[in-house]
Amino acid sequence: AASLLSVESVKAQIGSCCDTASVITLCYLSGQEYCLSPQNSCPEYAIDGDFLQNGLVQKLLSAANFGPSGTVDCEIELFRLLDVSSSQAITDAGCDIVFMPNSFMNTNNQLDLLNSYIPVPVFESIYAWSTECPQNLVVATQGEATYWGYVLENANFNPNTAAPGPVPLDIFNGPFGSLTQFSQGGSFQGVFTDVPPTGTIILANDALGRPTVCLDIATNDIMLGDIGIFCSQGAGPVSFGPGVNNNNDILACNIFALACEIAAASPITVQNFLICPQDLILLPDGSLVNVPGLYLDTLQNAFGCDSVVASVIELKEIPNTIRTFAICPFEPVELADGSLVSAPGIYIDSLTNAEGCDSVIITEIQLKVIPPTTFNYDGCEGDNYSVLINGMDYSESNPQGSEVLLSNTGCDSILNINLIFKPNASGQESLVYCPGESYLSGSGQIFNQPGIYFDTLTAFNGCDSVVTFNLDYLENSAGSTAVSLCVGEVFTLSNGQQIFQSGQYIDTLSNVNGCDSLLQIDLLFKSDSTYLQRGICDGDQVQINGQFYSVGETYLEVTPNVEGCDSLLFTTLVEVADPLVVIPSKVVVESGQVTPFKNSIPLTYGIKWSPEDGLSCMDCPNPSLDAREGLDSYTITLTDTLGCLWDYKVAMEYICNFYLPNVFSPNNDGINDDFRMLGSACRLEAFEMKIYDRWGGLLFTSQDDRFGWDGTSEGKRLDPGVYTYTINYVAYGKPRQIAGELTLIR
Repeated sequence: AASLLSVESVKAQIGSCCDTASVITLCYLSGQEYCLSPQNSCPEYAIDGDFLQNGLVQKLLSAANFGPSGTVDCEIELFRLLDVSSSQAITDAGCDIVFMPNSFMNTNNQLDLLNSYIPVPVFESIYAWSTECPQNLVVATQGEATYWGYVLENANFNPNTAAPGPVPLDIFNGPFGSLTQFSQGGSFQGVFTDVPPTGTIILANDALGRPTVCLDIATNDIMLGDIGIFCSQGAGPVSFGPGVNNNNDILACNIFALACEIAAASPITVQNFLICPQDLILLPDGSLVNVPGLYLDTLQNAFGCDSVVASVIELKEIPNTIRTFAICPFEPVELADGSLVSAPGIYIDSLTNAEGCDSVIITEIQLKVIPPTTFNYDGCEGDNYSVLINGMDYSESNPQGSEVLLSNTGCDSILNINLIFKPNASGQESLVYCPGESYLSGSGQIFNQPGIYFDTLTAFNGCDSVVTFNLDYLENSAGSTAVSLCVGEVFTLSNGQQIFQSGQYIDTLSNVNGCDSLLQIDLLFKSDSTYLQRGICDGDQVQINGQFYSVGETYLEVTPNVEGCDSLLFTTLVEVADPLVVIPSKVVVESGQVTPFKNSIPLTYGIKWSPEDGLSCMDCPNPSLDAREGLDSYTITLTDTLGCLWDYKVAMEYICNFYLPNVFSPNNDGINDDFRMLGSACRLEAFEMKIYDRWGGLLFTSQDDRFGWDGTSEGKRLDPGVYTYTINYVAYGKPRQIAGELTLIR
C-alpha cells in the first residue's frame, strides 16, 4: 500500500504521463525569433519556413496521411511556441512534440551550420521538459542536436541506409512504405561522428556506417544530423504538397509516425547483456534465454502506461587456445590437465578463464619427419676419390653403406652412401685427306701432316676414352685455258658460279683420286655497253618489248656491233624527287579568321584542293576559308610536268573565342540585362547553360545560346548576390565545359 501511495503522490506532483488526447500537438519554435543571419536565411529551416511549409508541413496536416482515417491514426495540429521560459510553460501549452528549427550564424557569406544559436536558457527548458516524461518528445536537427551530446560534421556520404542488425524501431519499413536507402540534399550534409555516453539507437547511417538519424536513449528524443532530410526547394529532396511521392517523402512521414507513437504511446527502455554461453538471462516476461538476439517485452509502468523493454543479448568472445608441438618419436608432451602423451593427435581440455566462462585448449601433437638422405658420388675408375663419414672410409674399394647421424631438429637421421666409379674406354682409327685439309680432334687439336697421333676424349659416361688414329694425305693436280665470249653470255664454273666479266678465274675440279684439280681460266667478254637513267612517277611502270619495268629496275636494249657481239643499252628507272614545298600538316583556325593557310609551293606545280566546301579557290596555294563548314581536314594535290601526283593532308583545328561577363544588371536599361555567351562566331552543335544558387539549387536552364538568364527563377526576381554557372557545349564535334561565378546587381 505504501508503494502505491508513493506512485499516486508522484502522479499528483507531475501529472500523468499517459496522453489520452486524440490530437498530437506539435509545438515549434519559429525561426524568425532565433535567426542570427543578416541575410535572414535561418527562418527557411523552420516549420513555418520556406523549405518546410510547402512540403513536410503539407504532408503532416493532410488527413489522408495523419488522422483518424489516414495512413496512421494520429491527427497532428501545429502550435507556435512563444513561451519557453520553463518546462512547466511548455507543459501548460499542451505540447506533445517540440520541433526545433535550425538556427545558425551567417556573416559575410560564412555559414556556421555546425552550431545552434538558440539561447542556452531555451535549450535548458526544452531539455528539462523532455526528461520529465518519456512521452515528451523533442525533434532536434543539425546544430541543435549538439546540446544532447552529439558531435556533428558536414561529412555525410550518400546513400543513407538502415543500421545493420536488429533494432527496436525501423523508419525504413513503416506505415508510409518501405525504402532501402535515401540521399541527403543541399550543400550541407550532416553526420554524427560521436554520440553521448548514455547511448543511442541508430535508425539510419551513411555509406561509411556513421549515424545520421538516432533515437536518444536518455531522453527518448529523435536526433537528425541534417535538417535537409525534411526540406524541399533545393535544400532537400522532399516533394511539394501532401503527396508521398519519393523515398525522402516516405522517410519523413515514417519518422513522424514514430514520433506519434513515442508521444502518445509506449516509452522504450534498452538493456544490454554480455553473457557466457552457459549463462541464462531472465526477461521481463519471466522467460529464461541464453540465445544472442533482440527481445521486446511490453510492460505497464508506474503511471499505468505501456513501456517497451528491449533486451539485447550478446555472447562474450571466448577464443580457443591452440598449441602445436612437433616432437621426435617417444618424446613426451604435458597437456593442460597435467597428463603426459607422446602419441601424435589432437587433445582437447576445458578450463575456466578469468571471465568465468569455459575456455577450450586444443593441443595438436605432430611427429617430426626426418626422411633418410643419400650421399651420391659419380666418378671414374682410378680417380682416387674417398670420403670419411662417422669414422668410416668410403672409396672405390668400399663404395656403399649407411650411417646414423643427429639432425638439426635433434632427432636421428639415416644417411645412405652410394659411390659409383665408371670404367674408361679406348679405340683406333685410320684417316685419309687431300692436301690443304686439316683434321680437328675431339680434344680440339688440329693436325695437317701425315703420322700416328693419340687423342684423349670424354666418353658418353663422362670418363676418359683414348683414341689412336693414322693420318695420310693424297696429291692434287693443276692446268690453264683461255675463253672468249660476247657480253650478255654467261660462263659457268664447275661449282655453279656464273661469270659475266672478263678476268682470270680458278675453277676447282675433282681428279681421279678425289682431290682437287685446279684449272686457271683467262676469260674475255667482247662488248659495247651504254648506261642511262630515266625518271618516272612513283608507282608507274614502263613497257619495253612487251615487259613492264618499275622504279629501281633496269631494262636492256640490244643491237649487233661490228665484232658480231651485242651492243648493250642499260636504262635504270629512278623515281622523280618529291617537290620542295612547305605545307603544314595541321592548321589552327580561330573564330573570325579568314585565311589561315601559309603554304609555299613553286609555280611549276599544278594545284587542286579537295573537298571544295568552304574554300575560295581550288587551284591557289592559300585560299580563304569559311570556318562555318567545320570540315576536319582538306587534301591538296600537286602535279608536275611528267604528270606525277603528290597528296598532302591538312588537318583543321577550330578554336571558338567568346566573352562571358562576370557581372550583369537585369534592370531593363538595355545594358547587361541578361547573362549569355558574347562574341562567338562558331557553329555550336549542342548547348546547355545552368545557373545555381549558393546552396547548389538549380535556378535556370537554357539549351539555346541566343537566350540568356534575366536574374529570375520561377517568375520571381532574385536578390543581388553571387551565383554560379556551368556551360556545356559541342563545337566542331568536340565537347567543352565552362564553370564560374557571376554577380547579379540591381
